[in-house]
Amino acid sequence: MATCDVRTLGAADAGALSSLLATARGVGPRIDRGADPFAHPLQSGQPIHVGAFQDGRLVAAAGAVPQIRHIGGRPCRTVYVFDVRVAPEARGTFVLGRVLGALRSALAGESWCHAVVFAEHPRAGALARGLRWFDAARLLGRTRHVAWPVFLDAPWRFRRAHVEEADPEEAATAYFDLARSRDMSPADERRFRAPGRFFVRRAGRRVVAVGKLVDEAPARRILQDGAPPFGANVLGLIARMRGFADLPGRGKPAALATLAWYASSDDDDPARLAIAAAATARGATHVCYGVDASRPAPAHPFALHFVSHTIGYGAVPPALAMNAHELTWM
Repeated sequence: MATCDVRTLGAADAGALSSLLATARGVGPRIDRGADPFAHPLQSGQPIHVGAFQDGRLVAAAGAVPQIRHIGGRPCRTVYVFDVRVAPEARGTFVLGRVLGALRSALAGESWCHAVVFAEHPRAGALARGLRWFDAARLLGRTRHVAWPVFLDAPWRFRRAHVEEADPEEAATAYFDLARSRDMSPADERRFRAPGRFFVRRAGRRVVAVGKLVDEAPARRILQDGAPPFGANVLGLIARMRGFADLPGRGKPAALATLAWYASSDDDDPARLAIAAAATARGATHVCYGVDASRPAPAHPFALHFVSHTIGYGAVPPALAMNAHELTWM
């Protein structure tokens, strides 16, 4: 049996981690994090990865990133666990247990953490009951991930949405006023001001909703998995004629925009702001946003959507009620 070396990953291990993420693909969309898989986690905090090597090859890994989120009306430190992967040949062994144990040791002093599990994951039930490395589990909330085909009908669907672009100062003031009461909403002002386009929706002169439109490429891209949908040539022509990007071919990245840092005072559905903002920006064919999974699935034949569970492990704050669904920090 090959010896197993468990250690913290660094920049020199970027290629090995990229390879593992590709070969040990999980449930959900096909994601590409490029040549530097550490770049996307850095957008929400300072991540740590632990990996297990056998004969010099990375066969298992797990990551965690401390984040600042609103809980109970104030900014609090949370820890997000992600990138849990095992190479096919190492499944059924104890290697993942060693990696998770080492990650838990690296998080000594942290009282709880959270992770996101796709509803279709074959072990979703077991993960929701808890792992011995991370103590008891509690379901915090369910998120519906939506990708709306903004190139088809956004220009007239939300023409009365009263959405307009705003400067970063106005957007920051509005966001941190509205988001304070939304548990699990991002609360890191420095990261809020990272590049992106800010949009607000007004009622009279008052800002009642705010969000930030971001392009996560190349740090994270969603690839077309399998053949393009029926009629893709016609749909691509429509997109190009309307000034949007083309639809992707097999294995190619989709042109996506994501609504981040969303908060509102009058409506928890971000669709209006997301679609109107993406139609104004004109580029991405689809705009992505997260919403509570209890809301109905989007009523559009070309909208894509799936559901994930956010699970807390350990001493989760008792009063925590997840009412923010930030995709860019997942």
